[in-house]
Amino acid sequence: MSLGALDSDSGTDSDTDSESVKKPNICFKDLSNIGYISGPSILTMKPATDDVIVDWSWSKRDSKDSNGSTTLEEREAMRDAVTRGVNETAAAALKAQEEEKKRKEMARSEKERVGREQRLKRKAISSEKHRREMGGTL
Repeated sequence: MSLGALDSDSGTDSDTDSESVKKPNICFKDLSNIGYISGPSILTMKPATDDVIVDWSWSKRDSKDSNGSTTLEEREAMRDAVTRGVNETAAAALKAQEEEKKRKEMARSEKERVGREQRLKRKAISSEKHRREMGGTL
């Protein structure tokens, strides 16, 4: 059975009823008349003009040097500062990694110690039970 509507008398699909229903034509003006507000649309954009001057000088490497906005010394100072910052960050990351490694090692050794103590307790209890069963003295 399909997902179409069922006739009440026969219980069969009625494809003819769904085909006869026509969808109304809705345009943007109709929607805006009833208060629909949408985001920016390509339909409302102005066409491109050729009188816009495109300045690609920012992509040239020497343009800043000729304007005097950055000098060789300033770039070297910036490079040194960045290198120093990267080195400090790397050193901090290595230190944190070592501390984490030590913390995990201590947790593992603590877990092993607790497990060893529990095994010794179980062994002592089982040997005590064994002596009692054999009739030994406490």
